[in-house]
Amino acid sequence: MLSSIVSTVSSYSTAGFSGSRSASSSAASLPGQLAAALPASCSVLVGCASGVDAAVRAARPSAQVFRASAFGSGAFAFPARSAALVRAVAAGRGCLVAFPGGPCPGAVRVSRQFAGQGSGSWGSVAMALGLGLPAFVLAPLPAGAAEAWRAWCGPLAVRFSCVGGVGGQCWLCCPAAPLQGRLL
Repeated sequence: MLSSIVSTVSSYSTAGFSGSRSASSSAASLPGQLAAALPASCSVLVGCASGVDAAVRAARPSAQVFRASAFGSGAFAFPARSAALVRAVAAGRGCLVAFPGGPCPGAVRVSRQFAGQGSGSWGSVAMALGLGLPAFVLAPLPAGAAEAWRAWCGPLAVRFSCVGGVGGQCWLCCPAAPLQGRLL
């Protein structure tokens, strides 16, 4: 299944990664595996945090790293960093690949502006969708647990479809239609 996801993400010239600072053990290796498997022609963009970001940076030393320190100090630097990353993915006509550490906050809405309501990963996903980008999200739930992953995606659930599983978890994507046959 990972090869199908690699193939799909590889079809974009740019792949931005976002995710939890403390990835669950079952998902900890997937971001790095995916980043390492992408062809050199695919630009990888990632943040400066621990967890998913660190795994991607370790697996893909050539990744373009967006550092919060470039946007000032304090709590506002991280959302600014995430928004810059998503805008760069949009400029590269790419896709966003996210590994959120928890459910989507109920107040998150699709928007062209960053508003994660406490979740950088979900804020990045919502902004990517608002900019018209495809987004892939790994849900820490079995692929067949439709009600569970819909609840986990909260207000963004209507945008996603489960297109397969990897590592015992569900890969969600938006838009789903052109990808379903390739991932299942």
